[in-house]
Amino acid sequence: MITTTLSDSPYHELDQSNDDLAVEIKGLGTLTELEGGRVVWVEFYDGKWWVRVWADINQEDPTHNIDLSGALESAREEGA
Repeated sequence: MITTTLSDSPYHELDQSNDDLAVEIKGLGTLTELEGGRVVWVEFYDGKWWVRVWADINQEDPTHNIDLSGALESAREEGA
């Protein structure tokens, strides 16, 4: 089962954004959350949208940090 929630990011100060999206997948977890780990976060941080992924339950920090700047509609190239 996949659960999504709007939430405060564990990755930055709480005053950065109120638009964070957490994804919890049953059976997956993180080092710091013993049950129901939120393994994917989508957040607006430091002026950019990011996806943070915890793909290793034994690692405290995200294993993947993806800057979504390249997905901005304003980045679309002519003819693409």
